[in-house]
Amino acid sequence: MIAEVIEQMRKELYDTRFCISDFEKYDLKELENTNEPFFWLVRDGGTSLCFIGPSMEKLFSLESIRFAVMKEPLANISNIVYWPDCNTNKYFYWDGAHLQKVSKYKIISIFNNIWGSRIQQLSVQYPEEYAVINTPLKLKMSPEISERVKEVKNIASELQDSSFEDCLKRLQKWDRYAVDQHIEIYGDFAKNSFGFSEVVNGEHKICGGIIMSPNATEKRWNIHT
Repeated sequence: MIAEVIEQMRKELYDTRFCISDFEKYDLKELENTNEPFFWLVRDGGTSLCFIGPSMEKLFSLESIRFAVMKEPLANISNIVYWPDCNTNKYFYWDGAHLQKVSKYKIISIFNNIWGSRIQQLSVQYPEEYAVINTPLKLKMSPEISERVKEVKNIASELQDSSFEDCLKRLQKWDRYAVDQHIEIYGDFAKNSFGFSEVVNGEHKICGGIIMSPNATEKRWNIHT
């Protein structure tokens, strides 16, 4: 990155520890060996940098990123545009030649002009992924555990407590970022409780449990991770 542009950016920083630290520790390192177009946000509590040139296309090679942008087209610039509106926020666009101060809405317009059609093409290029982006995750378990789940559902029903069913539904609503993604339910040593693991492309990710609190009189079941 051109030294004059770095100095121009440095002059836009707020005189706060977090703002200066973000720029000096993170932004400078990212800008070191590139002249790629980018968006830059300056807040009194920090800075955010997002490249929107060729590196964006590389992100689309990742299944998790494709799922994110097919659900929310602005996901790749969320570190810039999803901060609450604030008069002290300053937005900038580097087009490869000039650093311009712009509005947040201009940033969204620029991004859509550059990448909007490409993001729309993803649904055609990856139809299997697009077909399931809003599909709830499946709960998978052994026949033995399935019977145990039915028993606990009956116990919860007798107690007039919907929290166990609510926990199962919450797990199914976890963000999907792969076609091959499900929640595995298994036994737990605690009474009327279960363990679970999020499985993505055969790899176990977040693990936790649906745990019953024996002393509670309502909402006895909760998710713990």
